[in-house]
Amino acid sequence: MAVAIPADQWRLLDAQGNKIGHLELTPMGDKLYVDIVQGLGGLGPRDFGPALMRSLLRQVKENYPDAKQLGGFRISGAREKVGFPEEVWIKLDSPKGWDTVETANEFRRVLEGGQWETYSPNTQAYIKPKFERSEEDRGLVDIINQELDRIVPKKLAVQEADRITTTAGGGQEAGQLIEPSGIYIQYKEAYPILLYALEGADPLGTVRHEAIHHLRNYGFFKPEEWSILERVSKEQNWIEQLVSIAVMLRAMKV
Repeated sequence: MAVAIPADQWRLLDAQGNKIGHLELTPMGDKLYVDIVQGLGGLGPRDFGPALMRSLLRQVKENYPDAKQLGGFRISGAREKVGFPEEVWIKLDSPKGWDTVETANEFRRVLEGGQWETYSPNTQAYIKPKFERSEEDRGLVDIINQELDRIVPKKLAVQEADRITTTAGGGQEAGQLIEPSGIYIQYKEAYPILLYALEGADPLGTVRHEAIHHLRNYGFFKPEEWSILERVSKEQNWIEQLVSIAVMLRAMKV
């Protein structure tokens, strides 16, 4: 006869000590199962900022010192939902440390809907429904879509993602996994796709950059025009300028 394991219930408080939701965790050996996470007043994990996520993770680590993984089903409270068996886990010994935005974002993915989608043998992106996104992210997606409608013709698929991982690209060792802010992928029997990460420092700048790849590949730049762009970019150190801006924006975002 199976014995039910009671869940530990935690109240989620903001910086002023006001309750904003609750979390239920079930210890199962060296794993912690997320049973339910709910917010008050329509709030949810998408609205929990990095500071709250890092605070929750620190408290989890303190109260469950023997736990090695935390996770559960991709949609909160869906343990008994038929036909949705996939689970997702994060390790509680993150090499990046607990006080990083990356770790907080991994924790958020455990608590909210979404899944990894494969776009090429080398590339995956974490996608979730638009209604699961924060109001700020939804507004940013709308702005980016309007910009792409303005500068890019049709015959291009576009997909926003939380995060992109790939072993394709240059500058890294063979097979090394990197996390680009955007990527342009071409297919033999389908229109190309432009993927961009909302976690990147400058999503709008990223899609503008990737759109240039599409415009060039489809003949919207003459060879002499492209040569001028290359020459000016080197003379004016565009890459160095853009890297500096990206670093500044990432620091402001954190």
